[in-house]
Amino acid sequence: MAVARQYVMQSSSDGKAAIETALSELAKAVRALPGCEGVEILHDLDDEHRYLLIERWASEDAYRMAGSQLPKHLLRALITELEGPPAASRLGYLEIV
Repeated sequence: MAVARQYVMQSSSDGKAAIETALSELAKAVRALPGCEGVEILHDLDDEHRYLLIERWASEDAYRMAGSQLPKHLLRALITELEGPPAASRLGYLEIV
């Protein structure tokens, strides 16, 4: 069953370019991992420092396995731009009939 991971992040600086570059590079790498079904990056229109990253995975196992394959330098580049650790959520998709 498909699952999603959601990360809410607050940037630490006024420089939008640095965090947006870090998010873009991370998203490209995540999209290439086995089991990833998509990545979305959203910017809060009411708070210019707030970002949302949503990953869709084929399964929990695919998500877990991908964690060890993700280049750690991409995570470090993003973390240096954040005010603190992202708020993460594990989400399941509802099947509406």
